Amino acid sequence: MPIRPSYGESHYDKALTDFAIVFDTKPGDYVAGQAATTVPVDQESGAYSKFTLASWIRSQAGPRMPGQPLKEGGFAAEWGTYLCQENGLKGKIADRDRAGSVYDQDAAKTAFLLNQCMLEREIAFAADCFVTGKWTGEYDPAGAGKKWNDSTVAAIMANIDTGRRTIKLGCLNDPNVFIVGYDVHTAIKNDSAIKEQIKTVAGTSFDIAKTGEADLRQALAKLFELEEYIVAKAVYNSSPEGAASPTIGFVCAADNALLLYRPKTGSTSDVTALASFRMRGWGDNDRGIKIEKYPWTIDAADHIDASYLEDLVIPCNGAGYFFDNAIA
Repeated sequence: MPIRPSYGESHYDKALTDFAIVFDTKPGDYVAGQAATTVPVDQESGAYSKFTLASWIRSQAGPRMPGQPLKEGGFAAEWGTYLCQENGLKGKIADRDRAGSVYDQDAAKTAFLLNQCMLEREIAFAADCFVTGKWTGEYDPAGAGKKWNDSTVAAIMANIDTGRRTIKLGCLNDPNVFIVGYDVHTAIKNDSAIKEQIKTVAGTSFDIAKTGEADLRQALAKLFELEEYIVAKAVYNSSPEGAASPTIGFVCAADNALLLYRPKTGSTSDVTALASFRMRGWGDNDRGIKIEKYPWTIDAADHIDASYLEDLVIPCNGAGYFFDNAIA
C-alpha cells in the first residue's frame, strides 16, 4: 500500500497555506464509545462475575418460627471473561516531506490516525452489537408491517414500549439509551405525529425544523422516556484502495436501532448491556487512544503510532432490544 499523501500531494508551488480540504468525522458521529459502559482494567485479560437473574429474583424469604433459624438462601453466579486486543495504525512523516509542506503534517497525520482508530472501533461495534442474534429481544417492524417511516406515533411508541418491557424483565432496569441508524432518525423526526407529540415534553412552541440537533435529541430522549438518544452517523469506504467507484455507506446500518440499559460507569452492583474493558492509563484522552511519536533515523522520518487496547463485550443480552429493518 502506498504511503499517502505523497510528496507531490503535500507540496505545491504557491499553494494556499491557510486552506485545505479535510474530511473530519465529528467524534459524536461515532457511537461505539457512547453505547458501552467504560470499565478501566489493569490487566489485558481477566474475568468478571455475572449474577444469575433467575436466582436473584426468586422469592426465598419466609416466616421464622420461634427458636428456629431463618431460612437460608443464596444466588447463583457465573463468570464472564474479557480479552483486550490492541488495534491501531502507524503513520510517518519524512523530514523532507515536512519541510516546506503547505499544511501542518503532524496535526493532519495525528487526526487521520485518531479517526482510523475510532472507525475501526465503530466497525467492530456494528458487527458485534448492532445486528441480529446478539440480544434477547428483537423485532422487525418492517417485517411486521409497521414500518416507522410510514407508521403512526402510536405504532412506534408501541414497538419501543415492547422493547422497554422486555429489557425491564431481562435485567430489572428500564432502558435509558436509544441508538438509532441515520435513516431511522430521519423517519422519526419527520413523522408528523411525533412532531406534535414532542411538544408535550418540549413545549408547544418547539419546532423540529428550527431547533438544533442537540436540543432535538434531548427532546426525543424525553419523549421516549430515556436519558440519551444517539444517532449513528459515522460513514466509511468499504472498497479496497484504488477502486474506481468507492462504496461509501454508514458503518451502523441506517435502518436499524438498539434500545438498551447502560450506566455510565461499571461496578459490581450494576448490570449493563455493553461493557468496554479498557486498559487503565492507555492514552491521555477520553477516547482511550494512545498516540506515540518517535524519530526513526533509518528512513529519516518521524513515526506516529495510534492504538487502543480494549474489549467490547455484552455482559447481559437481556439489557438490549434490537430493531432490525425498522424502516422500509
